[in-house]
Amino acid sequence: MRSSAMRRGCGALWVCALLALVGCEGGTTSARTAPRNVVLISVDTLRADALGSYGQEQDASPALDALAERGVVFDQCAASVPLTLPSHASIFTGKQPYAHGVRSNGRFRLAERHLTLAERLREAGFATGAETAAVVLGPRTGIEQGFAHFRGAEATDALTERAGTRPARDITRRGIEFVGEHRDEAFFLWLHYFDPHVPYDPPEPHRSRFGSPYLGEVARVDEQVGEFLAELERRGLAERTLVVLTSDHGESLGEHGEQTHSAFVYESTMRIPLILAGPPELPRGARVSEPVRSID
Repeated sequence: MRSSAMRRGCGALWVCALLALVGCEGGTTSARTAPRNVVLISVDTLRADALGSYGQEQDASPALDALAERGVVFDQCAASVPLTLPSHASIFTGKQPYAHGVRSNGRFRLAERHLTLAERLREAGFATGAETAAVVLGPRTGIEQGFAHFRGAEATDALTERAGTRPARDITRRGIEFVGEHRDEAFFLWLHYFDPHVPYDPPEPHRSRFGSPYLGEVARVDEQVGEFLAELERRGLAERTLVVLTSDHGESLGEHGEQTHSAFVYESTMRIPLILAGPPELPRGARVSEPVRSID
């Protein structure tokens, strides 16, 4: 059995702020305060400047830009590493890859001794669920720690398309189902979208609308995230749900001679969006210019 005391200092420091903000007491509703929820949306391979709120001018991200307008935008957020599994392991543990031991995709697994964000929130009484879109974030990577419900791309009931990954619409559909099942209790839901990752193959109308297939994929995800956020609004959960939008890493589109990511650590692959929105305690339209990291 793992020692809780031994693992206590291993979680991400920002969990404490989350718990203070959501004000959950064992996941039950009191007369004074309703349950607060946390939704973490990680859009794989999303460079910060692909969003209008970070300077993109082709209107590829209206839903995410609207989210930014009603929350806090961190202008300078850095990923820990331009690789999917190690970066997500850093997000969930608050540790750099050299500390949590997940140094690449595929051959590594997050060890149980590392306390994760999901474990912290589950201990606090949250219903925990995850919908991940790529095998590299599957249930045998250790990233599933703390999730009572976890569905990855290899699940028999998951809709898969290109290269065995789940399309954005399946992540959104399942996320909405989870919200419906847990609407009367405090929940933590992680939604992972993979569409902006190569190979870029955006559907119409996004394919024709943008000169960049990459931006077309960003627009597809934006549309689906917008649908999920609209469901929170429809159910009256928008102001009771802290939404955290971020990415594991960016994407090089030819800068420094690199296509895609993983080889170099320039701004194109290391600068990621970080947006917090939802509860009225958060200032609307605020921007933080100081550098932060995804492990903070």
